[in-house]
Amino acid sequence: MFVVDGIPRYIGKGYGRRMHHHEQRMFTGSHTMWLNYLRRCVALNRRVTVEIVADNMTSPEAFLLETQEIMRYGRRRLGEGPLMNYANGGEGHDSETVKAILSRPEVAEKMRIARATRYADPKNREAQRQRIIKMHANPEHKAAHAAAVRAATATEEFKGKISKLSTAMWADPEFRGKQRERCKASMERPECRKALSDRSTESWKRQDVRDRRLAGMSKAANKPGYREKISASMKAHCAVPEVRDALIARMKSFHTDPVMQERITAGVRAAYADPEVRARRKQINVETANRPEVKAAKAEAGRNRKKAATYFGKHYYSTTGEDVRTYLSLVSVKEA
Repeated sequence: MFVVDGIPRYIGKGYGRRMHHHEQRMFTGSHTMWLNYLRRCVALNRRVTVEIVADNMTSPEAFLLETQEIMRYGRRRLGEGPLMNYANGGEGHDSETVKAILSRPEVAEKMRIARATRYADPKNREAQRQRIIKMHANPEHKAAHAAAVRAATATEEFKGKISKLSTAMWADPEFRGKQRERCKASMERPECRKALSDRSTESWKRQDVRDRRLAGMSKAANKPGYREKISASMKAHCAVPEVRDALIARMKSFHTDPVMQERITAGVRAAYADPEVRARRKQINVETANRPEVKAAKAEAGRNRKKAATYFGKHYYSTTGEDVRTYLSLVSVKEA
């Protein structure tokens, strides 16, 4: 139910983020009595809120309640009350019917083509961008949108779908190439780099964001096979000479920057000033040193160092006195 300055103005039935659909259509150029009224309210800075009358209902129950509430408050066009609803309610498809329709391959393909055609026009893309900017300029809409996104993405079902979709998309070499070029073009713009840096810095200052991200990183690192997967991915990535050279050049420029050196040093000192961080780092070092592959690598490195020392020692002591005198004379001549 939409409430303007404490007065109910619109009642509808919806599922998920359906209640925010009217706010989006408000900037699309649709001209219904309700949307025109909503535009005027926003332009006059009137207080518009969205209230959930009832939740967790079946579609027939929700349609019945919608009809009853509209009848209770009355519609403005009939002179019965303040509501801007055009119909009595109880009409339209329920959410399950809509899901079934949209899940059909032919319908999904038609919608994909229609969206691609629409967004191929730069004017439409710019208009959509401006609509999004206007919507997110409203603090209430921004907060509601963020809460809805967090609630929707918190389910394991959603995460599984996104993971499968992302894996399939990134498996396409053409898609990877386009994304790489797009990222490179964006990061070449100083304003884009600064905006990303500022946004990341501000987000890491929030303790809840920091705790959530660290918990997610720790959970991912403890998954079986995660380290092996990341290691294999990095090896394959760095096996490309262009990528390896670019990473080396970037790291050199990064670590030779006095400002970055000072920031890294300050960050490490601040982190190690915490006893918990020192204890956790010590525990990680011990666990790493006790891993069989690490022990094997250290043993092999020790054997190689011993072999090298033995080789150079034998070579030195087997050198004849004449060779040593010749070498010393050459050094003297060079120094002279």
